Amino acid sequence: MRLLACLVFVCATCAVTTGQVKQFDVAAVRLSPARESFTILDRGGPESPTPESWSCEFCNLRDLLARAYAVDGGQISGPSWLDGERFHISAKLPAATTRVQLREMLRNLLADRFALTAHLESRVVARYEFAVGGSAHKLRKPGERARPGPDADGFPKLGPPSEEPEIRTILGRTRMFLPKATLKDLAEELSFHLRRPVVDTTGIEGQYDIGLYWSEEESGPSLAQAFRDQLGLRFVEKKGPVEFVVVEHIEKLPTAN
Repeated sequence: MRLLACLVFVCATCAVTTGQVKQFDVAAVRLSPARESFTILDRGGPESPTPESWSCEFCNLRDLLARAYAVDGGQISGPSWLDGERFHISAKLPAATTRVQLREMLRNLLADRFALTAHLESRVVARYEFAVGGSAHKLRKPGERARPGPDADGFPKLGPPSEEPEIRTILGRTRMFLPKATLKDLAEELSFHLRRPVVDTTGIEGQYDIGLYWSEEESGPSLAQAFRDQLGLRFVEKKGPVEFVVVEHIEKLPTAN
């Protein structure tokens, strides 16, 4: 899964620190096979059916940096070839690894295998925000909402029911299902999918099964309409501070496994 724009920048820079070092138990990185068409597959990890393994197929370095820092690709400032070579990564995780720890492990993997050094920088940019749209939201707790099924309006069908998140787009029409997700998780997935910073400003805590569909064409609901009608939230564009990852150094290819 998972899902490029920036304007004026202000503010200061800060060094990226991780505190106690977290590492994958085992991790292998290799070049993806050459194909004319492919699908980026991000599987496993915390709160999935396979929490002690994680893999990413056909991910380029921009994708991996976005995953490691929980930002969209447009929030990464670095060489243009970050969008070049693609990689298959498979890793084993310690028991009870959290999503935050997984990101830290991936940052350390990029430092170890690709000699990554980077820092964070705050910039004021156009971003999307979502907030509660009325008196109450329409979010459903896990198990209260069925996985969205096929429809007759041209929206993509999702695969068999599972506990894995899934996002599919066909001809500008997108359907998403995020099981046991927080609104911060939703913002992260939308940032990756839309290639634009998305921020949750609702203050709503907890996990939900989030089903959402929208269209870039007039034949279906816009993303703003989908948020209002399907989730009871407002989705608006505003300017605000967003953290950017500034790559100081990174190698094109990894060291040997």
